[in-house]
Amino acid sequence: MKEIDDDYKIILNKIVSNMNIELETNDYFMNYVINEAKKSKTELKIGAIIVKNDIVIASGHRKRSFKDNRSFHAEEICFNNLNSSAKGGIMYLTLEPCIQRNNKYQNVLSCTDLIIKNKIEKVVIGVLEINPDICGRSIQQLYDNGVNVSLFDYKYKKALYNLLGKDFIEYQFNKWKLYKKGKK
Repeated sequence: MKEIDDDYKIILNKIVSNMNIELETNDYFMNYVINEAKKSKTELKIGAIIVKNDIVIASGHRKRSFKDNRSFHAEEICFNNLNSSAKGGIMYLTLEPCIQRNNKYQNVLSCTDLIIKNKIEKVVIGVLEINPDICGRSIQQLYDNGVNVSLFDYKYKKALYNLLGKDFIEYQFNKWKLYKKGKK
């Protein structure tokens, strides 16, 4: 895991160096979204909440439908659970949002597009997606569309990694190593 930590810090510094990204300090909402993620019965425990006026107005966690063998992203469920507008809200996510959905679900917007469409003002991300095809790209897309982005304080890293699971982290990290190898 040390190699993952070192590379993660390099990735993180590279991404935040050209954007004004700060570390989030609101422990209450960061713990809230971590607890939301723990409700997931899938192998990847991912959570999302939307906060407006210091009140959680919607929450969601990753689910799987065995009926049509489809995964529902936490952000997608969170937006579906909204009873009012999310415009101007803050969204807390345990994992960097996707930028593209599986081709089989072409009629489903990516989570990043959902955030932009719903006019979320700020997104607070727990863990960056290690997959080099995604890592940092959603942050850039959000930033380019006027959405402020913050990251969880590094002290939450262990709790977040535990939610995602060792297999996921190692699988994604191996993809990252192959990507780096090909870039040299």
